[in-house]
Amino acid sequence: MENRSRRERLLSMSPKRSLERLQPLVASFAASDLTHLEMRDGEFAVELVRRQPKHALPIAAPAPQAPPAAAAAPKPVAAPANERIVHAELVGVVRMVKPVLTEGMVFDRDREVAAIESLGVKTPIRSGGPGRVTRVLVSDGDAVDYGQALFVVERV
Repeated sequence: MENRSRRERLLSMSPKRSLERLQPLVASFAASDLTHLEMRDGEFAVELVRRQPKHALPIAAPAPQAPPAAAAAPKPVAAPANERIVHAELVGVVRMVKPVLTEGMVFDRDREVAAIESLGVKTPIRSGGPGRVTRVLVSDGDAVDYGQALFVVERV
């Protein structure tokens, strides 16, 4: 019985016994200022995460300051009526389709211009109609957020 591996001993322990062995670790973590602790031993792994530091003090928000008159926020510029922006419809990684979209490329109908891969699933991104590409804002393999601008297409 002395020849059993450590892994075999851990796997043969009852859940109650495993919890008893973890309690000192959890107590030490709780008494410390650590915010994250991860331990691995073969297939056995434990991760402890503290949402807030133990002695976190509330941070006072800075008092709002009025912007100087000269540095007023710029007014948003409206996109020309003949252009449309193709946005990301979800979070993921851009995968260009062939032929790869380049500035100046013209297409005569709605077509797939790229795909966004998320969790192994590719979701097509379409041009929204015929047009000419005026700007390509992403490259193949770029990570994108929901609503991020990908392409600017001039309507024809």
